[in-house]
Amino acid sequence: MGYYRNVADFVRDAIRSRLEEMTYVLELRNISDEKAKEEILDYFKRHEVVYPSDIGNDLHPDMEQSLRILDELKGERIVNGLE
Repeated sequence: MGYYRNVADFVRDAIRSRLEEMTYVLELRNISDEKAKEEILDYFKRHEVVYPSDIGNDLHPDMEQSLRILDELKGERIVNGLE
């Protein structure tokens, strides 16, 4: 284990290192509903299966806005299968 005093120190350091690698800041974009709707529709065209979390991770929109638009698209029967 090298310079670690004990196994607990080693594990603590390994966990800290891994958490630092995993931590990132998601910057939300402030875009109009029309632009968000256009991007979401384009996303559906490019991907066979889409989850709301995929849209959030890839497009970085405001999630409340995205969910509202997805509800509209579902109501308009443009997209289906969303729960």
